[in-house]
This record gives sequence, C-alpha cells and structure tokens, in this order.
Amino acid sequence: MSAPDAALRGFRGWLQQRYGSVDGLNEAWGNVFWSMEYDYFDQIDLPFFTVCETNPAHRLAYRRFASEQVVRFHDVMISAIRRHAAPHQWVTHNIIPPATTGVDNAALTRALDFVSYDNYPLGFSDQLMAKASADAWKPFMRTGHPDLAALNFDSVRGLSKGAWWVMEQQPGPVNWAPHNPRPAPGMVRHWTLQAFAHGAACVAFFRWRQVPFAQEQMHAGLRRPDDMPAAAWTEVEQAALDMQRLGDLSVVAAKSPVAIIIDPVSGWVDDIERQGAGYRYDAVVFQYYRALRGLGVDVDFVSAGDAQLAGYRLVVVPTMAVVDDAAFDALHASDGILLLGPRAGAKTAEFSMSEGLPPGRLRDFVPVKVTSVETLRADCGGSIAYKGAAYESGRWRETIEVGDTDVIATYEDGAPAAVRAGRSIYLATLTDDAFLTNLFVDLCAEADVQITPLPPTLRLRRRGELTFAFNLDSVSARAPAPTGAEFVIGGSDIEPYGVAVWR
Repeated sequence: MSAPDAALRGFRGWLQQRYGSVDGLNEAWGNVFWSMEYDYFDQIDLPFFTVCETNPAHRLAYRRFASEQVVRFHDVMISAIRRHAAPHQWVTHNIIPPATTGVDNAALTRALDFVSYDNYPLGFSDQLMAKASADAWKPFMRTGHPDLAALNFDSVRGLSKGAWWVMEQQPGPVNWAPHNPRPAPGMVRHWTLQAFAHGAACVAFFRWRQVPFAQEQMHAGLRRPDDMPAAAWTEVEQAALDMQRLGDLSVVAAKSPVAIIIDPVSGWVDDIERQGAGYRYDAVVFQYYRALRGLGVDVDFVSAGDAQLAGYRLVVVPTMAVVDDAAFDALHASDGILLLGPRAGAKTAEFSMSEGLPPGRLRDFVPVKVTSVETLRADCGGSIAYKGAAYESGRWRETIEVGDTDVIATYEDGAPAAVRAGRSIYLATLTDDAFLTNLFVDLCAEADVQITPLPPTLRLRRRGELTFAFNLDSVSARAPAPTGAEFVIGGSDIEPYGVAVWR
C-alpha cells in the first residue's frame, strides 16, 4: 500500500469538497466515538499504519477517493489517445478480471468504446479453488471452474457498450499461477467459442510465440519457442472454421431474462467490516450466479449506479450494502420479481447502520427489520426449512422482525429466515447451493423463465437464435436440444471437452 504525501494532500482536499466543514465530517463519520473528532482537515491522515482500528467511514471515504483517482487517471489516458487517434480508431482496456480491480468498474470503463478482458481460466480457477480438496479440484484442473470464465464474460459484457473483446486468451500453461497445468485437449477451442457465446466480438490469443527468454519464458503461445505449432494451434484452426459455420455474430446479445445487480461499495464494505470470516462479497455473488447457471439460465450483470432494469423478469440482489438514490429508483422502476439477499441496505452512505435498522429504505419493498446479526463457522451452522426440506444456514444469519409479509422459510427455531411481500423477497441468511437452486426453480417458474437443469460439467448460453452447449467432462454428454433442433456445430452427443451449437 502506497501512502505518499501527494495522496494525503489529495485525500484531504477531496474530504473538504465532499463534507464542506470538519464538523460535517465529524458528524457523518460518527467521530464522537472514541473521541476521534478532528479540529481541521489537516489533522486527517490516510487510514493506514494506525495503532488501532480506523473508523470504517474513514476507510470507505478513502476507497471512494482512491477509486475516483484511478478513474480520473484512466480518463486522462483515454483523452490523450483520442487526441492522436483517427475517428475510426477505438480505445479499449483489458480488465483482469473485473472483480479484482478494487475500483468502481462502471465508472472506470464509461469512457471506453468497449471493454476487453484477459481470459485465463486455469490460472484464475487455481487461485479460486486453492483450498479445495483434490477430489473437488481435479475434475476442473485442466478445464477451469465451469462457471468462472462465464462469470467474467458476463461481467465484462455488462460493462461494455455492446460487444466486447477477449484481449488475451490462454493457449496453454501460464507462468504466474500457483500451479500451471496444461489445458485438456479441446479446451482452447471450447473457451474461444464460449467467449463468442457470451457476446464477444473478438478473441485474441496471448501469445503468438512463446518467448524463450525474460520474465514470461514459461508462458505458452500458439507457437513453441522453436517456432513450431504448439498444441493449441490446431484447436484455433478448428475454432476459425467453427466461426464460419456460426455466421454473422455482429448482433449485440439480447437482454437476458435475469439480472444480478453488483456494486463496488458492497465489496468495499465487506473488505472494511469483516464481521464473519465466511462472508465474502464476491463469493456471495458467485454462489447466486452458479445456481442460475446450473439451471441453464442466461444472466446479465447490471451495475447498481447504472441499473436499467425494465424487462428483466427476475432481479437478483445478492447484497447491496449501501442503496443510493439511483439504485433505489431503479428497483422501484423494475417490474420483475425482486430477490434481496442478506446485508442488503445495511449501511448508510457514510457507513453507519441504516436508519430504523437494516434494510433501511429497502423496507419500501419488504417490511422487515434486522434486529441482530450472527456469523458462524462453516462447520457450526444452523438450518432453514423451505417447502418441507432442510438446508444449511450459516456464515451470516440475521434475526428479523417482520411486518405484513408471508414467511416462506424458517430457521431451526421457527423464526423467519425468508419473507415475501408482493413481488419482493428478503432472504436473511447465507445458505447452501441446494436452497438457492430450489428457490430459483420456483422463482423462474413464476417469472416464466425457462430452465434446463444441468449436471456440473455441462453449461448453456444463448446468442440470438443460437444455443451453445459446453461439455467440461472427460466423457461425452447429451446435448439438451429440443426435438428437431438443427445443429450448426457438433451433434446430440457432445464430445469430451467439446461444444455443440444448434438453432
């Protein structure tokens, strides 16, 4: 972490502009606690290297400031390039991956012509599943997690103006992950077609030839260091032939039936206030996404501040710790079923508890009050009951007082764990994959969203009139195509690590 004098001066100036007076800052931050009141802005330091815990409002302010500075610098670079670019030349930036930037990605990418992404499914999956057992990891060691690349593809598509690019596609073992296996035969083609299925306009490979010297000499390319074709070469040739069969993919991907709302502030709140070791914002979002993907449902990621929710049949908010006016208005303007997860509306913009207790202003949708929160070890959780079946409840559990609602799930002691008012549902706990899957089965049926329950190694994605099926297993899989489907690529039996496409 860098804390130079320039950053300190900039932060103090930013605070003065935001709060106007030091008394206003003290009031907003609750600095009366621990006698933390400031007399003037020059007393405020960066929230690092302190003897004890800094005020969470102080840290959230710095995260906002730092994000704005990154965006500002990014915009300066874009402007400099545009001054020397021809009208037909575009400006993009490869994000690696969106969840790791630590900034407001919607603001960061707003001035780009389109967004790009570097797709390294094996390296990113090795990092994601570093603590997984060998039995859990081995099936995906050479394919990547079945939903991770898709998560990043859909995240980038949500940020981009129309189509987007893969700036770097992994062609073989890389050199930077904790472990760097080679892809299973067929996976380079698989990942390439998967990107196009999720709306990409271009897939470029990194790199052409594996350089035999310097820092990345162990990073594979399409050609070996001796300039002979590497293993991926024939797969890329096949992918090029596949693209000819797919025809025109210039049409922007249509809106999906389900939207997941994401926002950077929820991630910052989680980083700052680690109330429970089992709660991680990105992991919560990924769990909801995986459950929908396992049902064969296409999903859009929508940034909270830019949310345009009209037309979505189901709007999912895994959590939104701070609900600003734009997000609040967007939720009101939506007409689909609304699912709110735990910790939604938990904080004010200045990191205090929401007025009248969480979920604060989201009580407009579901009249509940969160009266207490407990976080439990993964192996010491409780349970929730839904439609006669029991599921896990742990890591994050809220006690809620309910108003005029229908209780749809209960804790082990009979207390409400999920409630519904009209089109809106509030789920007060983190739970297991089985619960989310069964809940989404019911919500999708109500919202008239078609589902296709899938095994863990088979995934679907639609683009225009085409449906893509991706097999991540070492054995053939049956394509869930309707009777009479016309196969454009492959057939009803999808080869190991293969792809089928039909219309």
